[in-house]
Amino acid sequence: MLKKVFESLIYNPITKKIADYYRNTFQIDFQRNHFLDEINQNIAKDTYENFSSEISSSLLFLTRNKIRNYSISKVLEKSSKDNLFIECGVFEGESINLFAKKLLEKNYYIHGFDSFEGFDDNWAGSALEKNFFNKEGRLPKVKPNVKLYKGRVQDTFKEFIDNNNSTIKFLHLDMDHYEPTDYVLKHSKKNLDKDSFILLDDFANYPGWKNGPYKALNDNIPKNCYLIEAFGIFRSSSVLIRITNPLNE
Repeated sequence: MLKKVFESLIYNPITKKIADYYRNTFQIDFQRNHFLDEINQNIAKDTYENFSSEISSSLLFLTRNKIRNYSISKVLEKSSKDNLFIECGVFEGESINLFAKKLLEKNYYIHGFDSFEGFDDNWAGSALEKNFFNKEGRLPKVKPNVKLYKGRVQDTFKEFIDNNNSTIKFLHLDMDHYEPTDYVLKHSKKNLDKDSFILLDDFANYPGWKNGPYKALNDNIPKNCYLIEAFGIFRSSSVLIRITNPLNE
């Protein structure tokens, strides 16, 4: 009986259409892909070898939402209304609204930057082409304590930060690529201080991770100036870092 039900699902034309949609849209393959398994195993091993000590000494989270909730709660333990809270890479507003909900309890604002037109280039090492995150410039629905800045960060962020001398208490970077992440970090350094927090998405554990946000972080902030406080042990791992020493230009 179960065999007949299973076979009817496999050969059902509607099931096949659904599977084809996910396979073609998100490049999800429902059959065992041994080559992909090998890639993932090697990447996981490489990530662990690079961060074994940090993984052993930090909190570990299995999902993005878990590490995001922890991050904003940690930030709010010591913060003030004069601090800056920033997200770069807003997309549909899921994470910025999560942060804003917590910040609203203290009447804090969060500033969000995004072009809402996708990447400048394909995301090498992933299945995501440059238009994957393209919202055609449409802004997402956000909470009242969110201020959005539409445009590439290379065109919007410097003017904003040049006109703000307040300490960045929380900076969430979810831009996937090296160039925009590097740009924001380069112009944020003057506003980062001891106990500032940076949450970096897509930090490790995917093909090419050493050329993405990981590289941008280490090109801008010396390793003796930060600690990894939390590590996402999932594909395209996120990390929460805390600035431990002032950044001297």
